[in-house]
Amino acid sequence: MNQSALKNYAPKARLDFIQAVKDRAAFFGLTPESRVQIQETGDVVIISGQAFPKVVAQQRKALLQRIAAEGYEAVMEAMAHTFIRCFGRVESFNRPWHPVNQSLGR
Repeated sequence: MNQSALKNYAPKARLDFIQAVKDRAAFFGLTPESRVQIQETGDVVIISGQAFPKVVAQQRKALLQRIAAEGYEAVMEAMAHTFIRCFGRVESFNRPWHPVNQSLGR
């Protein structure tokens, strides 16, 4: 494996993940400048004219509380870091030394 290519790509990948998380937050009406008001009706919540299950409103509220406590940029970076770590764990299953692969005789 070319380690120098990985070292050059990793910082850009990190920034790309952070931007993807910010884009997803904006999809749910959360940006650094503003917060879109939501409208709850029955089992549905309307965010920016789009309907979502009511559980999305609860998750969004928890995220808003975290943003209020830690700051928008810090929360977006922490969420991106979580995804990067999860992908690293998934990738480790492809290694022959991983215990799962050893128990399966791979």
